Amino acid sequence: MVIQATAESTTVPANLAAPDGEFDGAINGGFSPSAVSSELDKILTSSTFIRSKRLGRFLRFTVEQCLEGRQGALKEYLVGVEVFNKLETFDPRIDSIVRVEARRLRSKLEKYYQTEGRDDSIVIQFRKGSYVPQILSREQLNALGYLDGLGLKAGRKSIAVSGFSNLGVDPAHSHFCSGLTEDVLSALTKVPTLRVVAKVSGGGEEPKSDYVLEGSVRKQGDRLRISAQLIDTANSMYIWSETYERDVADAFAVQDEISKSIVGALRKEFHAS
Repeated sequence: MVIQATAESTTVPANLAAPDGEFDGAINGGFSPSAVSSELDKILTSSTFIRSKRLGRFLRFTVEQCLEGRQGALKEYLVGVEVFNKLETFDPRIDSIVRVEARRLRSKLEKYYQTEGRDDSIVIQFRKGSYVPQILSREQLNALGYLDGLGLKAGRKSIAVSGFSNLGVDPAHSHFCSGLTEDVLSALTKVPTLRVVAKVSGGGEEPKSDYVLEGSVRKQGDRLRISAQLIDTANSMYIWSETYERDVADAFAVQDEISKSIVGALRKEFHAS
């Protein structure tokens, strides 16, 4: 069955939808193999990919496997052996090269479709945890609630906020830390490109998020030093950090000012309006 991808028909066929409501599988956009091959060549010769030979091999191999109907074989081991020249003894549990390069490939594709490929009718992307490319039209992606036909649902990243830690000896400042955490959470929920993930109390398993915001508060004389850091959970790397110093005279005003400053900085980090 071929599903034609047209601007007039953007309804997602039930047989193409995964159980969680996301698209699953490969060439479910109804495009001909020649159209997909042309899109692949355009991507690989773009300035975004031209110097990324290894990522180019990764993309070409997976797309061509789909064109040949072998998407079911696209597992981490096969990609490691065929794309990255790993030996037959390759163990993905020990060597994370495929997972690391898959994250880089998703990022490169996102950049391509935001720049050189912003007018392309075909969009090739990968869901997290899958090495099977999705090949869809922008209309189909938009029908699923994806922003501008890209792989971020509604263009949104998820973020969790750890409570700001009181590093001083005065337990009274624990209330300030709790208030600051609540103010930051409240402000983050108003950022349209972010989904704020609730922390679990009572020792339950924490929900996964793309980023974690953590911070601390330390009192030094009549001054408060407030630090905040943003962590990318995919690679456990700090991607943003800032320190603020304020007088302790009006704690509520400081909470409000600092929460706005932190969220304003994160808006810039995520290019949010």
